[in-house]
Amino acid sequence: MTTVATETRERLLYGPINPTVQLTRWEWGDAGEFLRFRSADRDAWRAAFLPAEVLDTLHAWLAPRLPQDLAHAKQITVPLDARQCGGLLKRLNYLQRRWGGVLTYGRPVDELERWRASFHRESLAALRENARFYSWLGGLSDEQWAQAHGKGLHVGVELAPVPNPDDSVPLSGNTLHIRAVAQKQKEGLRASLPGSDWCVLEFVPDSNPDAPPQPRALATQVNIRPLRLDQLVPPPS
Repeated sequence: MTTVATETRERLLYGPINPTVQLTRWEWGDAGEFLRFRSADRDAWRAAFLPAEVLDTLHAWLAPRLPQDLAHAKQITVPLDARQCGGLLKRLNYLQRRWGGVLTYGRPVDELERWRASFHRESLAALRENARFYSWLGGLSDEQWAQAHGKGLHVGVELAPVPNPDDSVPLSGNTLHIRAVAQKQKEGLRASLPGSDWCVLEFVPDSNPDAPPQPRALATQVNIRPLRLDQLVPPPS
């Protein structure tokens, strides 16, 4: 019974991700000294594997934040640069963005790999939430980035409206401002979005500058915790 997914393949590809236990289906290969299983959706998982150069980029972001004592540290905080994240997302296909962060790329008994796996999972979950906006910001120059944090950028004039035109925020005809999140707002965001700190994209209608801005929160920091499980058998030396 545990090898049978309770949801369809369409949910694996397009529907809500959690809980993943409903999406994982296995083919039972044999029952000798060990039970042997193989994923029934191995084509999707293979397509979701992150490219080696993307893994190298993620590991480079993580490395300066790693604790000296990997085996006993409980948690670290890793910042995310929105423009760098946009550049990384442009190198990923749909399934890599959706599932690449939860796959295994190293030996789970290796302590460094545990920290890396946690960062893959948390960072991709945060970026997936508003991937098109990260990708959009990834194309900003240093001058545009500074202007967005100051007087703002006129979307459709100084900045092309790249994100999905069906989004609830009509981009053209607005001025984009990038703001830090107020402390009192963080608890609400923490309950509804991945990440541990955020910036806010505010879209103010050019025709009515006094109108309340329409916000979009993007994660700029994640907390990661390595997953440590008791060994059923000792790992090979």
